Amino acid sequence: MTTVAVLCDPPRPGRVLPDLVASTPLSTDEAAGLYAALTKDTVRAVADSGGDLIVNSRPVEALDDAGHGPAGEEGTYGEQTDNDAEAELRAVVADVID
Repeated sequence: MTTVAVLCDPPRPGRVLPDLVASTPLSTDEAAGLYAALTKDTVRAVADSGGDLIVNSRPVEALDDAGHGPAGEEGTYGEQTDNDAEAELRAVVADVID
């Protein structure tokens, strides 16, 4: 059986796709929505392939130093925990995986 690891971050405005926001008319919220949709589509493709799926993300403290840009212009998230990050990713893929 093939195992596929999907490495992703929580889809937080200002933290994902910063180069896309900088070079297009997309807002940080729109980029976060796009990132969430891309993540969901990727997870669905792996799930539909019949392979074993692992969804993994960096710890929250690594997100702050990962070069994903400043806090979102439409709002900030304040103090986050690993449980928050996991919950955000679970919410994105909840209807795709059991």
